[in-house]
Amino acid sequence: MQTDQPEAQPLLELRKVSFAYPSMPADSMVIKDVSLGLGVGDRIRIQGRNGTGKTTLLKLITGELSPVSGARLARKPGLRCVYLNQLTSDFLGEALTVREQLAMSLAQPTLGLQPVRARTIDAGLKGLLSAYGLRLEDRLDDFTCELSVGQRQIVALLAVLQRGVDILALDEFTAHMDAASVSTSWQLLEKVKKEKDFAVVFADQSGTAGLKDAVILSL
Repeated sequence: MQTDQPEAQPLLELRKVSFAYPSMPADSMVIKDVSLGLGVGDRIRIQGRNGTGKTTLLKLITGELSPVSGARLARKPGLRCVYLNQLTSDFLGEALTVREQLAMSLAQPTLGLQPVRARTIDAGLKGLLSAYGLRLEDRLDDFTCELSVGQRQIVALLAVLQRGVDILALDEFTAHMDAASVSTSWQLLEKVKKEKDFAVVFADQSGTAGLKDAVILSL
C-alpha cells in the first residue's frame, strides 16, 4: 500500500513494513510489506474488518510497535506522534481536574502543575473551551473521571492538539461516544487543523464519520 502525495512535506515513511506478535506462528504476519508515506496535512482513513491489523498499523506509525522487517523512517527531527483509542484511561489522569489536565498540556513539561492555578491560564482555558463550543468551560474543577465518555475523549483530544502533534493516530476514537460527541470531535479536529496543520490517520469501522476528503487505505 502506498499513498502518493508529492506536494506534502514528508514526515514519516514506512517501507515494506511487516509485523507479527510473538504468540503468532512464524509464517503469520498481521501486517505484511506495507509501504506508506505521511506528509503535513495528510488525512488517511484505515478500513478493514476486525483482525486485519488496523490497530497494529497505527501503532507502527506512531512508533509504539517496531516492525520485524522493513523500516520506519522519521523524516522530521523530533517527530511528535500520538496514539489515542476509544479509551482515555491511559492518557488522562483521573486524579486531575479538567483545568489541570489542559493546563499541563499548555505548560512546559518541567513545570508540572505549578502554573495550573494562575489566573491567566484559567482565563485562557475558559476561552479555549468556549471558542470550540465544547460546553466544558463551567466544568474546569470537575475531575476527568466525572465526565462522560465523550467529554473525556474530547478533553484528551484537545490536550493533545494544544500541546502540539505532527502525526495523530485515532483508533476507533469515537466508538463509545453519543452522536453529538462524535460530531463535536470531528468538527474540533477540522477546526484545529486549519490553525495547526498536522497529519491524521484514523481507523473507524462505522465508515461514516471522520475527516472530510480523507484518503482511504484498506487492509
